[in-house]
Amino acid sequence: MKLLFINKYKFLIMVLLLTVVVEANEENSYGWNVPNSSLNIGGYVDATYDTQRNPKFLFDDIAMLLSANKNSFDFLSEIEFSHISLDGKSNNSRDVSLNIERLQLSYALSNEQIFRVGRFNTEIGFWNLAPIPILEDTTTKPHFLGNIFPRYTIGGMFEQKIDESNRVSLSLQKSKDFLHKGSSVESDRHLLLSYYGEDDDLSWNVAVGNYEDEKENNFNYAGLSTQYLADDFGVQAELYIQSSSVGYSMPYSGYLQGTWHFTEQQDVVSRIERYRDNGQNVSEAIYLFGYVYRPTNNMALKAEYINHSILPLNHFVYSISVLF
Repeated sequence: MKLLFINKYKFLIMVLLLTVVVEANEENSYGWNVPNSSLNIGGYVDATYDTQRNPKFLFDDIAMLLSANKNSFDFLSEIEFSHISLDGKSNNSRDVSLNIERLQLSYALSNEQIFRVGRFNTEIGFWNLAPIPILEDTTTKPHFLGNIFPRYTIGGMFEQKIDESNRVSLSLQKSKDFLHKGSSVESDRHLLLSYYGEDDDLSWNVAVGNYEDEKENNFNYAGLSTQYLADDFGVQAELYIQSSSVGYSMPYSGYLQGTWHFTEQQDVVSRIERYRDNGQNVSEAIYLFGYVYRPTNNMALKAEYINHSILPLNHFVYSISVLF
């Protein structure tokens, strides 16, 4: 009976993956607009094969996106199943959990001012604001994500546009993240001031913040992000520092990444990272070399090799991401 259940589960997952791959053959076919409404329903599937992990093959995300806008209001929700293996386990547990990744409501006070409440991506840098796998240049995320600051904020944010090229935002959280568990950085309180600017193909972000974790330890952080995007290539760099009241801080964590667009559908990516973790007493470099093939606008196949200078974590990662 148990074997029959597992086989049925594998069959359903493979049918789902095959369905979204077929859907991806149509350009811009992702999302479905509910007739006579502003409601749009879509989703994405992200499956990976990692030689360092056990099990090696996982559906990292099977997600549904729901968005709507009405007058000055914008709503967005992202609900997902995460880290599901072919035997039906999620994070080695038979109980597959449902996570609320984002649940946010925005209101435009004017053309220059926006107020947002809910659970949303923390307004920092460039990597943290590209949460959907197909939008990311690599399957493997830089080290600083999830180690320096909370990736998500549950609370409120106010954004003021200074002009067409500059904006500043203030985010505040004063409660536990009760919608989602499992992040490497979880906070009970979070305050962030963030500034974004751009000039033609160059853009940048400066951020300073403070948060308190569930054990009431206090952390301060600051960072600088910048990117240059041209027709044939892009360069991106982010550097963050963190200090804490308990000593296990990260004096620095950052990366420099280059992306070359060889054709409209093919990219080559290289990234070098350096970080220092006082809590783990580790200081190392991480090197990544990857290839991305996008047969359609809503499908990406990625392959990459990651090399660690100290820790025994060298591995290959392959993935397929489909937005539908």
